[in-house]
Amino acid sequence: RLAPEQRERASLEVAYEAAGSLQLLIGDILDVAKIESGHLTLTPERVRLRHVVESVRRMFEGLARQKGLRLVVELDDAPGRDVLIDPLRFKQVLSNLVSNAIKFTERGQVTIRLQERSLDEGRAIVRVDVEDSGIGIAPADQARLFQPFIQVAKGRTVQGGTGLGLAICRKLVDLMGGDVEMHSEPGKGTRVSLDLLLRQCGPKMPESGQDPLAASMEPSRRLHILIADDYPPNRVLLRQQLEFLGHRVAEAEDGQVALELWADERFEVLISDCNMPRLNGYQLARRIRIQERCERRAPILILGYTADAEPDEVQRCRDAGMDDCLFKPLGLETLRNYLATSFGRDAAQPRGLYDAAALSSLGGDRPERLRELLETLLGSNRQDLQRLAILLREGDRTRLAEHAHRIKGAARMIGARTLLEACEALEDACRRSGDGECLQAPGERLRLALEALQEELQEQLAGAAV
Repeated sequence: RLAPEQRERASLEVAYEAAGSLQLLIGDILDVAKIESGHLTLTPERVRLRHVVESVRRMFEGLARQKGLRLVVELDDAPGRDVLIDPLRFKQVLSNLVSNAIKFTERGQVTIRLQERSLDEGRAIVRVDVEDSGIGIAPADQARLFQPFIQVAKGRTVQGGTGLGLAICRKLVDLMGGDVEMHSEPGKGTRVSLDLLLRQCGPKMPESGQDPLAASMEPSRRLHILIADDYPPNRVLLRQQLEFLGHRVAEAEDGQVALELWADERFEVLISDCNMPRLNGYQLARRIRIQERCERRAPILILGYTADAEPDEVQRCRDAGMDDCLFKPLGLETLRNYLATSFGRDAAQPRGLYDAAALSSLGGDRPERLRELLETLLGSNRQDLQRLAILLREGDRTRLAEHAHRIKGAARMIGARTLLEACEALEDACRRSGDGECLQAPGERLRLALEALQEELQEQLAGAAV
């Protein structure tokens, strides 16, 4: 029999554990509710991912040691660069995966593996694996584990937890625009993989002893930027940030005013709120892209600016003709790094629809071969436009995706970035579920990109004939 004080201590321990479990459950439910209601906003910051991974390892190495497990971190050989990501939410996802791996592993080790590969346009593909030598999961249970409140029995007992952790992980990774996959075999272990496409940061701001403005903003990098937002405090803050970085700024209180300013002046960048009266950000971007094509103006960098953290928001912006989407609130260094990555030292150079130098080299730098190549591209482009119109009318997702993929190969060959991104947007839309209406916006985006390329190729062909 237990002494009274021992019984009291045991009761307190039970109550403490129950309260902790309840607090965890409530916190997880609130996270799910915020995500599903669209009220959970990511706050991207400049982050070195390998530092976050090492931080998570330090946090869990004591728990792993208590179970006699090794907790191993494997980093690729490439030097890591800073990226833009919400460090708190990334750490939340990684911590949940490592915690699960340790919980369901009795012997062996848990491995955290980080791989980063730089792409063009200042982006990087990041893969994070959390692999264990634990009990594994049956194939029938693997998909269910990403649903809320689902747990899988371990032998005859179920491990503690809310059953919400993996569901939250998947939703957070979706918000980051990434994918999460699970590979597992009963008795052999489990590997959960995260794939993220992230923007890389430029060089860090100078040390405090230097003048940050002089060091970071040289005359050739001074941009003329138009900002459009119907909420005055947002405009004031963004204008002050951009002016501090050395840029010239014009303001518009709605999309219609922004369109009129754009028509009268020459800007390198437009940063537009997505939801405004009279003309919203999506409509504004579409109007500008159409007028650029009709007036043969060099396309400007268009960035959406929104507090909406839904995973489809970036794609919605790109379908409207924007280059990318930024999320409020936006820090000064994040803004500076984004513009530095997008423009580098050649801020004032117009961004053509394709790489003329690459096209010339494909023709062996010989005028007659270049002319022949231009004529071939023009003919192929006309056929692509006609076939796109037919497939969009028919709504054939499979053939539309194949058509976009074929065009993408030619776009990559001549460095036609706008066309390349339009192809990828249509391919993504074809893979997603939904009715035929969801194909119209990316289909129209691809049509506009093909028509714009057609006009620019015709111009170069006319010049080559002179």
